[in-house]
Amino acid sequence: MYLLQIPDARTDFFRTIAQTYRSNPLEVTLVLLIVLSLTLGLWIYARVEQNRYRRERERRAAAAFGERMEQLSIPPSWVSILDRMAQYLPNVHDKYLLLENEWMFNSCAKKLLQADEAPSDAVSALRLRLGFDQTRDRAPASTVHLPQASTVFVRRAKGEHPVRGRVMSHEPHAFQVVIPPDEHFRIGSAVDVFYQSHAGIFQVHTIVVNREDNVLHLRHSESLTRYQKRTYFRRRVRIPARVRRAYTDEPAVETVIEDLGGGGASMRKPPELPLDAGDRVELRFAGKDKERLQVVGEVVRTSRNGGIAHLRFTSIREPVRDKIFQAIFTPQSR
Repeated sequence: MYLLQIPDARTDFFRTIAQTYRSNPLEVTLVLLIVLSLTLGLWIYARVEQNRYRRERERRAAAAFGERMEQLSIPPSWVSILDRMAQYLPNVHDKYLLLENEWMFNSCAKKLLQADEAPSDAVSALRLRLGFDQTRDRAPASTVHLPQASTVFVRRAKGEHPVRGRVMSHEPHAFQVVIPPDEHFRIGSAVDVFYQSHAGIFQVHTIVVNREDNVLHLRHSESLTRYQKRTYFRRRVRIPARVRRAYTDEPAVETVIEDLGGGGASMRKPPELPLDAGDRVELRFAGKDKERLQVVGEVVRTSRNGGIAHLRFTSIREPVRDKIFQAIFTPQSR
């Protein structure tokens, strides 16, 4: 009898639970409706607050953009460029950042030019108006970044001697470079400009838009390419030279320079002149127009089983460095 009572008690328990839910369906429905109503109300409130915050943020961003544009007196043609650049921002309404953040400006300008949606000199003119110019420590992103009084080399065509010049000033769509008066450049001709900074050697292909006496007006460009990352440009050459130990009366012996730059050189080590790291030598060779150049360098290391000595110039005048720069852009016919 006891064993038969256990299933009956369990059945009564489940029957009681089932009857409770069947007898109160309205209460269950009301509880579910209350929970859903609270959830929906919180979601609607969050959406309303989010939209209000977004509208307020956009209003402030537009006000900041308009105020800054009024201060800078940006012409309408440049406003359209800014509108196109803003399409590449994470949030198009943050257009005011293009007027204040140079990194953001550079990023959007690069994408705009890659899509060929604006002329390069117009972007440079806008950059100049915004004050994103004059940099020596960073790699230049535009010809606007070439500092005034900085040295550049202008080359008419590949294989010709580059002409040494100096940046004079920047116009909205061009920059002025002073060159020697006896050098001739035609208006409308294409030229290559080389600029050296602490970040390396940079090259830009541009156009002579005007000339006044010995001042070239070169069109601004946003397409500078890194020609070489070294502090001083180096190039493989084949220039006969004479070398001897520095500050001695020893006779100079013949060698060949195989690598030359503004900061050093690599030369064949003459058998009759034993050299080790730390030795100082005096090197003489011909530059542009057979002009004799002389530098003093220290042997940094040797390579090719001691057959090549790598030098770091320790005593060199800046005019000589400029002449070396010109010489290494000249085709080696020797």
